[in-house]
Amino acid sequence: MRRLLSSQNFSATLLFFCMPFALFFFVCTSSEYNYNQKIDRGFLSVQAKFYTLSDTEGMTSNPDLDEQEAVLDLVSTGNSKDAYFLCVQDTIVRAAYFQGDIEVPPVTSGRFFSHEESLSDKPLAVVGGNHISEIWVDAKTKLQMITVLGNNYQVIGVVGFQGETTLDDLIYVNIGSLSLEQICNARMYIDAGANQIDEICGNISSNAAQKLGVTMSEIDMPKAATDVISGGVIMSDILGPTVLIFLFLTYLCMFVLLLRSERQRIATLLLIGFSPAKSAFHVIRPQLIFGTAGVLLSAITGCVLTFFGVFRLPVQTEITYAFLCGGIGLIMLLGWLFPLFYSASHFSLPESMR
Repeated sequence: MRRLLSSQNFSATLLFFCMPFALFFFVCTSSEYNYNQKIDRGFLSVQAKFYTLSDTEGMTSNPDLDEQEAVLDLVSTGNSKDAYFLCVQDTIVRAAYFQGDIEVPPVTSGRFFSHEESLSDKPLAVVGGNHISEIWVDAKTKLQMITVLGNNYQVIGVVGFQGETTLDDLIYVNIGSLSLEQICNARMYIDAGANQIDEICGNISSNAAQKLGVTMSEIDMPKAATDVISGGVIMSDILGPTVLIFLFLTYLCMFVLLLRSERQRIATLLLIGFSPAKSAFHVIRPQLIFGTAGVLLSAITGCVLTFFGVFRLPVQTEITYAFLCGGIGLIMLLGWLFPLFYSASHFSLPESMR
C-alpha cells in the first residue's frame, strides 16, 4: 500500500492530470474569448473581412442584366466546397448568404434559413429579440411577418442567445430578396476559417471584378467592446505559444528529475538479478498506471466543468476539447515512458556505481 502511495506515483498522477487540464482550461478560455468577440461583432469572427463596393453604376443600370445571376456572381467563389458566411448590412439589417460547413447565427426559436433559401427571392427573415414587437400576422396566410427595407418578410426564427447580446438588435434576411442596387450600396462582410479567409475573399473579389466590373475595397474592421477592454494584450498571438512553451518546459524538467530519481531503483533491481528489460518494466509500469489515471481524471474534470456550465461554449465543443486534451496527455505520457524504458534497459551498472 505504501509503495502504491509513493511520491513518484502521486507525482505521475498529479503531473498528467495538471498538464492536460491546464491545456483544456486554456483552450476553453481562449475559445470563449474568441466566441465573445464574435458575438460582440454580431456573430462575425475576428478574421472576418469588411468591404465596400464601387464601380457598380454600369451593372445596376443595365436593363438586360439578370439580377439573380448577378447576385450569385457577386457572392460566390465559384467553388461549392468553400465554406464561408457572407452578408451585406444596411443599418440593422443583414442580408446573408452562406455555403459549406459554416456556423450560422444561433436561434432561440424557429430556424435560420438554409443555403438554398439564402439565394431565393422569397423574403425570409430571422429577427433579433428586440424586434419581436414589430412582428405582425398576415390576415390571409396567417404567417408571421415583419416590414423591413420597404418589403414584407416572413419571420421564420428569432436569432440570439438566452441572455442579451448584440444579435438582439439585428435582423437577418436572405440576400436573394434584395435588389442588386440595395446590395451594392451596403457594406459587405465575409467570414470563414482562418486558413481559408484570404483565398475566399480573393476569389469573390476576382469574380466580382471579372464578371460584373465591380471593385471591392477592404475597410478596417470596427472594434468590438471585447477588443477595447482587452487592450490587445489578453489572448494576443503571443500568449498561446507562451503557455505551450511553459507547459513543455515543465514537462521536460519533471522528466529529467524522474530519470535522476529512478537511477538508484534501476541499479538496485539489476544488482538483485533482474534483467535490464524487466528492470525497465518495473520502473515504467507504475508510471503508466498512475499517469493514465491522471489523464482520465483530467478528462472527467473537464466534463464536470462542462456539466456545471463554467465555460459559455457549446457543450459538444467543450467535451471534444476535454477528450482531445486527454489524448494529448496520453501522447505525452508515452513520450515520457519510451525514453524512460530506453534509459532503464540500457542502464550501465558499473558506471552508476562510480
